[in-house]
Amino acid sequence: MFLDADGFCDPSPDVCEPGTIAKLDEGCVPIGISGCAAVFVEPDGHCYPLPEKCRAGTFPVPTLGCVAIDGDRGCGTGTWGNIEASPDTVWVDPSFSGTSPDGSQRAPFTTIAEALAAAVSGGRIALAAGNYAEPVTLDMPLELVGRCPSMVTISGTQDVGFLADPAIVLAVAPNAIVRGVRISGAGIGVVSGGGASLELSGTHIDQTTSFGIIAQFGTLTVARSLISRTKPQPLSGDLGHGIQVESAQVRLEQSALVENQLAALAVLEASTTMVDDSVIAHTQKARDEGGYGAYVDTGASLSVTKSAVLANHDVGIVALRSGTRARVSGCVVARTEPETAGLRGYGVHGEGGAQITVEASALVENHHVALASLDAPTSVAADRCLLARSQPHPNDLDAGYGAYVGGGATLSIASSNLLDNHTVALAVSDAGTSATVTGSVIARTQPRPRDQRGGIGALVTLGANLSLESTALRENHGMGVASGLDGAIVRARTSVIAGTLPEPDGAEGIGVLATLGALELESCLVRDSRVAAVLVGQAPANATITRSFLYGVSEGTFHTYDGIERIVDTFGGVGDGIVTTFQANVTVTDTLVRDASRVALLFHESGGSIRGVDAAAEHYGLVLQGGSLPDWDHPSNRFSGGDQAVVQQGSLPVPAPPPLPSD
Repeated sequence: MFLDADGFCDPSPDVCEPGTIAKLDEGCVPIGISGCAAVFVEPDGHCYPLPEKCRAGTFPVPTLGCVAIDGDRGCGTGTWGNIEASPDTVWVDPSFSGTSPDGSQRAPFTTIAEALAAAVSGGRIALAAGNYAEPVTLDMPLELVGRCPSMVTISGTQDVGFLADPAIVLAVAPNAIVRGVRISGAGIGVVSGGGASLELSGTHIDQTTSFGIIAQFGTLTVARSLISRTKPQPLSGDLGHGIQVESAQVRLEQSALVENQLAALAVLEASTTMVDDSVIAHTQKARDEGGYGAYVDTGASLSVTKSAVLANHDVGIVALRSGTRARVSGCVVARTEPETAGLRGYGVHGEGGAQITVEASALVENHHVALASLDAPTSVAADRCLLARSQPHPNDLDAGYGAYVGGGATLSIASSNLLDNHTVALAVSDAGTSATVTGSVIARTQPRPRDQRGGIGALVTLGANLSLESTALRENHGMGVASGLDGAIVRARTSVIAGTLPEPDGAEGIGVLATLGALELESCLVRDSRVAAVLVGQAPANATITRSFLYGVSEGTFHTYDGIERIVDTFGGVGDGIVTTFQANVTVTDTLVRDASRVALLFHESGGSIRGVDAAAEHYGLVLQGGSLPDWDHPSNRFSGGDQAVVQQGSLPVPAPPPLPSD
């Protein structure tokens, strides 16, 4: 399905159904959240389980739809609703007005404290409707179950010696269970510490202080629960995390973290956390900063599967420091909003030596950049992903990248699609930085709104290194691939750079640009460009072009600049196959150039060699001008042109390398 009429693999993402991407060796493959509930699927085919799509009293779960806070069976009837009698159950009803309460159903206790005093290890406490303005400590294996969260609230607080803030529920024992209650009040909702193992099920933790849940040195499972609207500390205005994990193991499944502050999920200090089939959404900034969906640091590990991270602030998922790891699989990370200064708004971001793997996921409609890798030895890898529709900064209308790697970090992208981003789809910057892209599609990058410049498929600057293999770059703007400044290197093999469009003012439209850097093209197809298929300019730029096919260069317009931004002159009617300028050095071997509107090969004040080249253009096959000339007169070459095959003392206007976008 990706073969064009000429037999080349030139994949258009338009042939794939919504919810899928083009995988070049397989066809259109589904990505994102599998089995998404129909109510959450939007026209692009992806799953957006936003809380506002659910009615009051429910919360979103990607595969289940809008789940009732009170569970599938609701609150039931009678004093304790659907809670069934069982041995070792202590019953509590705050409305009981009889005498001699003993914890039975006929004479229940009126407080949780009385029930805790009477409970036995492995037993259960059942709560009738009411607001229990008292704290709870679970210091032995015990189940605490309420009639339903909408009718049972626990709100009292107690001091916790190892934390600065008071807590509402404290679990310090193995095999503790809390379900069917709402926890809300002026303290941490739940503290699981001291090696406890705690299960929260069907629980609503709402409007607590500092943390909804904090887990330390133990295990915690949260299932079918909602953690929402955690408040910051009253004095500092800091925190407000939904869940914080410290040296613990946590599993979050079929749950939602909504409208918390600073970080919905913070995983720290060698913790391991797994999130499955859940939603992290609308995290708010605290003290005008943060608003992270998930924050992973100090050697912790996070795995997120079949989940949605939506409409948070600053970063959807961020991992920091060496030893910290994050894995995102079958997820949607979307619509991350910028922080206060109008910057960032990343989808997934690794920094300071963290390692991140993103698989079969959609990172869409984030701000600034969908996927970022910064600082050595950070390593980020994306496989079968969609990085699409990244939006520019709202303050300066710049950026909107699909992916960015810099500061010596590494980035690997395989079998992925980077579509409809802004300014640059893939930006690779700084010495020691490397990026590898294989079997992917980079297409339809749009110019930045600020000045309608750019729209580049891949940009490599400041000594960075990019390797492209079996990858298609098509219908980008300005330049398909560009390298420049301080020895940047691009190596492209068995790849297609096609249909590069001019910027909105009609300028440029260069397939591949190398300026002040190095370029290696091997077995590549560069076609349907404007101005030039390949432009190599300004020493020490150098390029090798081997066994490649360049054709279909139509007339275009290029600008020359004074410094970086100011346009000095504009030239139209230029359409060349390979252009080398200003002391560049280019070696062209076993390459075919066809259907250039002006010149097939133009060497201007540049050296190199030409061997085994068959080059034809509408006007000239080869034009040589200036003092420096390549080694070109070899019997293996063939040049032809409608006006003249070879021009040895030409004086054609030459495209100067355009300025590259910077951030």
